[in-house]
Amino acid sequence: MKKPQIILVIGAAILLFSLYYWGNPVPPAKTAEQNMTGRPMQRKLDFEQIKMNAFTKLDSAKVTAIRALDGKKDVASLTALSDLWAEAKQGTMSAKYKADLAKLENTEKSLTFASQYFIDLYTIEQDTALKVWQAAQAAELLEKAVAMNSSNIAAKVKLAQSYTDGTGETMKGVLMLREVAQADPSNLAAGITLGRLAVQSGQFDKAITRLEKLLIAHPKNTEAMYFLAESYKGQGNTAKAKELFNECKKIVNNPNFTKEIDDYIKTF
Repeated sequence: MKKPQIILVIGAAILLFSLYYWGNPVPPAKTAEQNMTGRPMQRKLDFEQIKMNAFTKLDSAKVTAIRALDGKKDVASLTALSDLWAEAKQGTMSAKYKADLAKLENTEKSLTFASQYFIDLYTIEQDTALKVWQAAQAAELLEKAVAMNSSNIAAKVKLAQSYTDGTGETMKGVLMLREVAQADPSNLAAGITLGRLAVQSGQFDKAITRLEKLLIAHPKNTEAMYFLAESYKGQGNTAKAKELFNECKKIVNNPNFTKEIDDYIKTF
């Protein structure tokens, strides 16, 4: 099998697991939309474009209510704006005003809390340009939080993931994740992300080494188990891959997941 075909198969497998656990089709490490730096190459969005598009989806009453508050920077107005956009089911707009409120309050807690709204959005966003914009907003908030408290490891990992899975700044995120993993080899989020990225880039030996160590510390973690199975499959060790996939099925215990895995194994 040629390398592009291998990447497509791996991408399909990762998509399967991602849909069950994150709802996010995780792209391969390098796609047609990325340049040599790993930074996405597509139309760029700014907030005014997003805002104009969101307004077209509102009824007149909601437009009037939002226009009356728009431009105000106090806590009450920003809270009301976020709530109004949430009621209109415009998550990106609601998250933007939560972010503005967090910046106004300027506390580690408020910044990390607001970033999660953007993380939840970009992990399921299908529009690449909007996904990058959402991830950049999450990164901006997390950068501020980490600057306030460099020992906030959870925020560091989320920031790194915003780079690797959102903005396309893969190496920037990888270096940050490696720093976290070096300080704490059992850190689950950092280890799994690094392992997944190694699988996506075809570095199966590195993925296996990292993920096997993680499973010693977290023996029932299905994410680590799944990507370890993918690593062995990538190496050609389908027997070991099947063993891990079957163990993963037992732990997940979901009929739909089991069927998808069984169907996937048949393609080996």
